[in-house]
Amino acid sequence: MIIKLLLSIFIGSLCGLFGALGGAEKGHQAFRGILIPVFLVIMAFLALKNPYICVIGALYGVFTIGYGIPDENDAGGPVGAFFWRLFKGNNLLTNLATRAFIGKLASLSLIIIPILKHNWVIYWISSTLIVNTYAWISWRELRSFKFFGIWLTESEFWTYFSIGIATGLLIYF
Repeated sequence: MIIKLLLSIFIGSLCGLFGALGGAEKGHQAFRGILIPVFLVIMAFLALKNPYICVIGALYGVFTIGYGIPDENDAGGPVGAFFWRLFKGNNLLTNLATRAFIGKLASLSLIIIPILKHNWVIYWISSTLIVNTYAWISWRELRSFKFFGIWLTESEFWTYFSIGIATGLLIYF
C-alpha cells in the first residue's frame, strides 16, 4: 500500500512539474497539453492493460480549451466568457465557476478508470480533489519556485499535481 501511495505521489509530482513548465515563461504548452495526457495514459495502460484507457487522452482537449476570464485587454475564452456573462462580471464567482467547470471536465476524462476498476469511491474523492484544486487554487497568484533555472508557479504545480495524484490513486487503489 505504501508503494502504491508513493507511486501516486510520484505521478502527481511529475504532472505538477509538467503542468507548471507548460505555463512557465521559458516553458512550452506541450509540457502540459501533450506530456501529461500521454504520461497518464501510459501509466494507466501499464497497470490496467486495457486499450480503453486511451480515453484519458481527452485531457488534451481539457488543457487546450479556452477558459480565460474576460478583462479590459482580452475577450477571454468561451468558457470564461460564458461564466462572466452568467455572473454579470463578478470576478470571484466567474473564476470559481470557470475553473470548477474545467476541473469537472478533467475528472470526466478519468472516468474510464472507475468504469474498469469499479472504484467509484476513489473516483469521487479524486474528482473532488481535482475540482476543488481548480476552483480554489488554479487561478490564484501563489509563490514561485525555481526548477532547473526556470521559475514555476505553485498554483500551476498544485493544479496539475492534483490531476496526477488523482489518476495514480485511481490506477492503484
